[in-house]
Amino acid sequence: MREKGGVEPNTIRLDLALISHLFSTAIKEWGMTGLINPVLQIRKPKLPRGRDRRIRHGELERIIKASESPLLGELIRFALETAMRRSELAGMVWNLVDLKKRTVTLPETKNGEKRIVPLSPEAYSGWGNLDKNQGGS
Repeated sequence: MREKGGVEPNTIRLDLALISHLFSTAIKEWGMTGLINPVLQIRKPKLPRGRDRRIRHGELERIIKASESPLLGELIRFALETAMRRSELAGMVWNLVDLKKRTVTLPETKNGEKRIVPLSPEAYSGWGNLDKNQGGS
């Protein structure tokens, strides 16, 4: 659920933590003992419960069958097997995939860092079934 202005509760919590850290640093390390950390008086937003739904037996095959496209079906399976974000999947290019090591190297993820995603046997098999001519870049 989003707070006013379209900001997620965790984003608010992270922003408040940063501001609090600035005040703590100013007080402890820069000797600004007269400062009071205003963040300590602010009620932080509650975080929503995490997702716990898992795909049930047979659902994946029904989704793939409904896609009516072998390419889309393989991409759906690949997405589920790797747990990659939509933006990561959308940015996929062939040279990020190392079939020998069975990995995908994501040069920049949501947190700005490089990440290496191992390919499960199902993801590896699905990727191998894709034709580079169909896959685009």
